[in-house]
Parts: sequence; structure tokens; C-alpha cells
Amino acid sequence: MMPALRLHYLYRDDADRLTHGSFDFSNPEQLGVKQAMSMLEPLLIGEVFIIPNRVGLPALDVLRQAQDDREEVLDVLRQAQDDREEVLDVLRQAQDDREEVLDVLRQAQDDREEVLDVL
Repeated sequence: MMPALRLHYLYRDDADRLTHGSFDFSNPEQLGVKQAMSMLEPLLIGEVFIIPNRVGLPALDVLRQAQDDREEVLDVLRQAQDDREEVLDVLRQAQDDREEVLDVLRQAQDDREEVLDVL
């Protein structure tokens, strides 16, 4: 017999993707898999679906954690977008500075040619 049983299940996440999950149940009665399944079958809806809290699954905790993880990822993506905008601003400023330097060099070239014409 087994000290614990693992229930594997599929659920839809926030983006409606089919996602795999599992949950370990303690097995103090040392039930076999067939016996555990026979206890679970009456809780199934349409032989496929379960109501998580009726079978002891921490559904809300899993969803809450998934939501927290999603928020963390979104925060990282927002920060990356902000960083990207800062980099683009620096690059735009560098381009403007480059144009100013080129204008000064062009003016210096023109001034040099005028001096050479005078000499």
C-alpha cells in the first residue's frame, strides 16, 4: 500500500489554456489506487469533472498563486518596457548629440576652407 496518493488533473488557467496539476493526499488508511478511485468516482461530475473543494484540493490557493505569479511576470514585463523606453531615450539623445557634433564638424570644415581661401 501507499503512504500517499497523488491525484493528477487538468484545469483551465486564466488564459483558458489546459494546464496539468497534481495534488498529494496523505493516505493514513493505506488505500490502494483502485479503492481510492472507487471513493473518488461518486464525486465526479459527468465522469470527468470534480469540484476541487469537495475532494480536498486547494483550488483557490493554486489559482491565487497562479495569479500572483502572473502579476509578478507582468511587473517584470512592465519594468522591462520602462527600461526599454529609457534605453530608447538615451539612443535618441545620442543621435541628436551626433547630429550636433556633425554640424560643428561641417562648420569647422567650412571655416577651414574659408581660411585656406584667404591664405
